[in-house]
Amino acid sequence: MKLILRYLKPIWGSVAVAMTIKSIGTIAELALPYILSYILGSIVVHEKYLRFCYGAD
Repeated sequence: MKLILRYLKPIWGSVAVAMTIKSIGTIAELALPYILSYILGSIVVHEKYLRFCYGAD
């Protein structure tokens, strides 16, 4: 472990920035299905929308 830390010491700032960017990207990827399920559940499946699409009475 000490050997790894010795190699990372000169570039510690770059590693921290890269890990932060990767974490933000991961959170964004995990949030996308939630956003899409909200859109599909609240807008597309509305009864009025289904009547409009399929012409049902």
